[in-house]
Amino acid sequence: MATFTTHVIVGEDGTVHINGLPLKPGQKVQVVVKTLPKQPDPEDPYPLRRLSKGYYYLEPFRSVALEDWESLR
Repeated sequence: MATFTTHVIVGEDGTVHINGLPLKPGQKVQVVVKTLPKQPDPEDPYPLRRLSKGYYYLEPFRSVALEDWESLR
């Protein structure tokens, strides 16, 4: 069984058209549809920044979790 791979875009009406397959007319085929991962938008390279509420630190130079370090006990 031969495998052919191509990428197409789904039409507005939900149809997919595949042209130019190297197959004989009337030949039976199995069709498997896999979605591709969404490509990042070049206009918005950092989409998570839109979700951020921002952070601020009350004591930015204070030690963090100093009591959790076993070597200091």
